[in-house]
Amino acid sequence: MKIKLKTPTAVEPANVDRVGSVRTFLDALVKFDRPEDAIYYYRGHESFTYELKPTIYRDANLIQNEDVIFKELILRCPNDFAAMTSTFQTLVKMQHYALPTRLLDLTTNPLIAL
Repeated sequence: MKIKLKTPTAVEPANVDRVGSVRTFLDALVKFDRPEDAIYYYRGHESFTYELKPTIYRDANLIQNEDVIFKELILRCPNDFAAMTSTFQTLVKMQHYALPTRLLDLTTNPLIAL
C-alpha cells in the first residue's frame, strides 16, 4: 500500500484578512494606510502562496516554444492580428485567446482582481 504524504503548506501570516464577501474585501482595503498619490495594482488569487509568474514561464516547454505558439496563432487567425502594430499588442490579444504569454494580468481596480 502506498501512502501519499501531504506537501507542507505555507504558514499564513498573522496579519492576513480572509475575504468571505465583497464587503469584507472592501473593508480590508480601507484599513490600508497609503499615500493619496500612490497607485496600487491588484491581482486576484485564491491563495497567498500563489507565485506571481506569467503562464508561459510555468512550464519550460512553453517558454522554449514561445515563437512557435506566437507564429502559429497568427497563421491560424491572420485577420484577427492584421491590425496589430507591435509585439505587445499581439501578446495582449493572445491573452484574450487564453494562450500562455509572458504577460501578467494586473489591474488598478481591486474589484476586478477580486
